[in-house]
Amino acid sequence: MTTSTMAVVFCDVVSSTEVRDRLGDTRADAWFGDLLRHIGGAIVEANGSVVKSLGDGVMAVFTSAGAALDAAVAMQQAAVKHGWGYPSEPARVRVGISIGDVSSSHEDGTDDWNGMPVVEAARLCAAAEPEEILAAEVVRVLVGSRTDHQMTPVGDYSLKGRSTPMAVVRVAWDRPAARPGGRTSATVFPDPLNAVRRGPFVGRATLIAELLDMWKSDEWRTLLVAGEPGIGKTRFVSELTHLMSGTDATVLLGRCDEDLAVAFRPWAEALAPLIDARSDSDLGDLAPEHLQELAGIVPALRRRVGHRHAIVELDAPTRLSLLSDAISALLRRSAPIAVVLDDIQWIDQASLVALRHVVAQSNPGVTIIGTYRDTDLDRVHPLSAALADLRQVDGVRREVLDGLDETSVSEFFRAFAGHELDNAARSLADAVHAQTSGNPLFVGEVIRHLAETGAIVPGDNRWRAGSSAIAATLPEGLREVIGRRLTRLGDETTQALRVGAVIGRSFDADVVEAVLGRDALDDIERAVTAGIVVDTSSAYEFRHAVVREVLLAELSSARRRRMHRDVVTVLERRWALSIDRHLDELAHHHGEAQSASAPNWYLRAAVAAHTVFDGRSAELVERGLELLDLAEDDDAPLRCD
Repeated sequence: MTTSTMAVVFCDVVSSTEVRDRLGDTRADAWFGDLLRHIGGAIVEANGSVVKSLGDGVMAVFTSAGAALDAAVAMQQAAVKHGWGYPSEPARVRVGISIGDVSSSHEDGTDDWNGMPVVEAARLCAAAEPEEILAAEVVRVLVGSRTDHQMTPVGDYSLKGRSTPMAVVRVAWDRPAARPGGRTSATVFPDPLNAVRRGPFVGRATLIAELLDMWKSDEWRTLLVAGEPGIGKTRFVSELTHLMSGTDATVLLGRCDEDLAVAFRPWAEALAPLIDARSDSDLGDLAPEHLQELAGIVPALRRRVGHRHAIVELDAPTRLSLLSDAISALLRRSAPIAVVLDDIQWIDQASLVALRHVVAQSNPGVTIIGTYRDTDLDRVHPLSAALADLRQVDGVRREVLDGLDETSVSEFFRAFAGHELDNAARSLADAVHAQTSGNPLFVGEVIRHLAETGAIVPGDNRWRAGSSAIAATLPEGLREVIGRRLTRLGDETTQALRVGAVIGRSFDADVVEAVLGRDALDDIERAVTAGIVVDTSSAYEFRHAVVREVLLAELSSARRRRMHRDVVTVLERRWALSIDRHLDELAHHHGEAQSASAPNWYLRAAVAAHTVFDGRSAELVERGLELLDLAEDDDAPLRCD
């Protein structure tokens, strides 16, 4: 045992039990692990040593009072930065500091420290308010003028284990105002990715931890996540990128839509919040030609830059290459950054070209993550060839997600129930696994179905199977499960959801109400409560694409055409002053409605696409011609156009 003069620091997470209760064990483990890594980094940076982890805090020692103060301030700032990655669950910590002679011992091969300064630091930490640093007055005296940290006396504290009161000071610290590169909380984590992180997440924490460590070691820069519908690709990526965002990486999201493959739509969605968060002077550092090309796909930027740079007439391939370069340049300037492109089996051709270009450039600090349904691909699918090429690029990794195993499904049940499972509940979990093959979407929907129908009921902190046999209550397929859940929501809610499904993957409540001619907000919020729809703050969105598919499949062809007609009437009024920015959507709805003017709308959309070098203009023309054939329209001039 040896005795040394050391500064002792205790850091404790405020309301740690409540945090764990809100997040659940799996997400809480990741949350605490990420926070403690931040705090541990602050200790190491100040040349301190972590003595031990306390589960929801740490004890550290330093050879000087100044180093302890530096670390304490850095710990508070690290907690703020950790909160950038967890906007719905920010961390708050408290810190206590003392200094004096302590003795060290080596038991079981580990160091430990004992003495009154250890007790004092621990008691000061416990007495501190959230986001407060309390230190013994002797710390201020010893550090003298060798610090810039402001310390204010706060009186004498009577601490348990100490016979006389202790003079205490409060250490001031400044909050980091924004992330590096001018980024603000607006670009921290996309709402749709946050929305899918609700509910249990089981069975994949180990893989996520491995991928995160490999990413930190720069072993991959592009990740392609494949799997069947409902296997949890988006949820998996949201959990991974949430941890990545905790390391100061900005996360962006761009989604591809099966019905509206608008040119550069996923890139425009991803880049818009990034551009909004950057100052005009910062954007002005981009090359003029890059700025102008980006303005062509991001309306908010177009309004900011206007036509300050001349638009040069270029052929479509050249402009596509220039825009791809512009995307790369913006991402490089914003690094570290991760762009998630969701459902790229539906990506438009122009966005796919840009994706290949950005990945091939291997931009430092730029991460690209794509999700796709491998069940939707065949050898002639445009994405198939692109994937083959991308796998030849260094730093590209592919993960194929399979169904959850029996243990993970049981953990899903345990998380859903909030308590350990008895034998009956474990048997039920095994039956659900057998019926669903561990598909997380199927598992979640079946559990909710069983709970809603009374096949399982809570009692004595355990689930009891209802009187019916378990096997008899399990539906044959997911569509049947979803259909039954929709039925229980009532006719009016289902009607509102059908209109939303016709509108698209996401929809606004006021458009639904305009189509129905009545107030539908209560119906939509009922669907949110039931987990059918999520509120992303900017719009409502179906939690799973298959839910929307079920709703659309229930409509007859005539009914669907009429709904598209009603929707497009509302949208034309809504977008009266910005029609040219919504030609693809309007053409789609006119086409689905098979209106007489649909070919003209597709022509307008095709011309607009051609103007901005979108290779999809040919697809729009082909669709317009198909509609002319369906209508048996012999409008020769229109066909010629």
